[in-house]
Amino acid sequence: TREIVSTYPAIIEVQMAQGARVSADSLEVHPTTTVIVKCDSLTGPIEIEKLRDWLKIRLNTEEITLIQQ
Repeated sequence: TREIVSTYPAIIEVQMAQGARVSADSLEVHPTTTVIVKCDSLTGPIEIEKLRDWLKIRLNTEEITLIQQ
C-alpha cells in the first residue's frame, strides 16, 4: 500500500481480494482480483484507467475489478 499511495497520493485506503466473476448467461467463471480504493480526489476516467493499468502491471494480471469509493 505504501507504493500505491506514493504513486496516487489521493488514495486513503486499499482493499484487495482474489475472487471470481461469473457470467449470468453462461455460468462461465473468470478469476479476478477485486480492488476497492477509497480516495479524496481520484476521479475522472483517465485517472481510474491509469490506476487500473498500473494495478494490472503491478499485480501481474489482466483481470482487475476496480471499485472507487
